[in-house]
Amino acid sequence: MALSVLLADDQALVVGTFKLLIDLSEGFEVVWGGWPLSLWSRWSSADWGIWNDVPVHADDQVGEGVSAVLAAFLRNADDGRPVKIVPSVCGGCGGRVFFVLVDDVEGGAERVCVGCGVRAFIADSEEFWEDADPGEAGCPCGSEEFETAVAFSLADDGSVRWVTVGLRCQKDGAVGVYVDWKIDYGPTDHLLAMV
Repeated sequence: MALSVLLADDQALVVGTFKLLIDLSEGFEVVWGGWPLSLWSRWSSADWGIWNDVPVHADDQVGEGVSAVLAAFLRNADDGRPVKIVPSVCGGCGGRVFFVLVDDVEGGAERVCVGCGVRAFIADSEEFWEDADPGEAGCPCGSEEFETAVAFSLADDGSVRWVTVGLRCQKDGAVGVYVDWKIDYGPTDHLLAMV
């Protein structure tokens, strides 16, 4: 069975190996025997990575504008339940690059648009922010500007059970989960729009 990389222009590169080193250009999907692959592993260079053979959940939803790298990383970081991955988009200017404040003890995050400075809390973070001790998210390369997306882990009834905030550095492309927290109340539908 061959591993295929489907590029944005529908050209396919077929490689007869189980793992594939690929350039992280936007707009590709990696397929193994017809199954999309989702496990992302960070490699030593900012522009390269390894895709492994872990299929996505059939009920996963990825919002438009989430980079393939960040979506795959968030999917792998979740607990095996279906996820809805939503990009952060500034309500003021439509920007998609942010400075991010996180509290990984209380669980919460606030984003600040790089373009216009508009601030917004992620999910229910505002409810706990007064007790939080947030710090600025930073990449090992020194950059503090990120593409931001949120993975909502969904229970069988569709309610949100976990919120996971993933960031992709705009300087070197490194991805990571900077904070996550459990949701133990309902209803939770309002959280899906708070990214």
